[in-house]
Amino acid sequence: NSTTAIFEGEYIEQDVYYAIYPYQEGQYISWEPGYQFTLPAVQKYAEGTFAPESNVMIGKGSRGEDLKFTSVCGILVIKLTGEEKVETISLTAKTETGESAKLSGKFSASIDWIESPVLTPDASAGTMITLDCEKGKGVQLDPTEPTEFYFVLPPATYSSFTLTIGTTDGKVMLKEGKNLDITRAEYRTASSLPFAAEVAFDLSSKGTANCYIIS
Repeated sequence: NSTTAIFEGEYIEQDVYYAIYPYQEGQYISWEPGYQFTLPAVQKYAEGTFAPESNVMIGKGSRGEDLKFTSVCGILVIKLTGEEKVETISLTAKTETGESAKLSGKFSASIDWIESPVLTPDASAGTMITLDCEKGKGVQLDPTEPTEFYFVLPPATYSSFTLTIGTTDGKVMLKEGKNLDITRAEYRTASSLPFAAEVAFDLSSKGTANCYIIS
């Protein structure tokens, strides 16, 4: 619980140093395309904050100066009230052109990221992020005091987004939103939502058919 830490190890003497935090297996830095890392598709719930391993930071510094780190992503805070236990929250989004937004998986940032930040998704990048609140255990909601859930998202302007909220007893809530702006190294907090499960209708209650028309 300290505000400082000491890192020890071998290094090669050079004029400029580059770094990524936290460490990920297989990540590396090169001149082209630059920093390469993975944004987790499954992020672990952490009370009052985001999971540390999900919020990638990259750094650059000259010899003899501080190695300055900056966050790659921004934070979306979802607030829920209710009496249920939330087990998972999945998020998908659309770009301004109506395409499914790349939210997780492999990304790269240019070596001059801090001066000119551009985040580029790999072709294999995923379109969903799931917040894992521990299967079978979940996070207990409060009827009056909102519980906060933190998503680490790539910075972008999303034309829309969809939340799928699942509880430990199998209930599901769907919620759609519009015009979501995520800025690097900043929080975006949504208005508090009461949990309301979707209502299921038995389409075969009056007999079965080989097709159904749903309005």
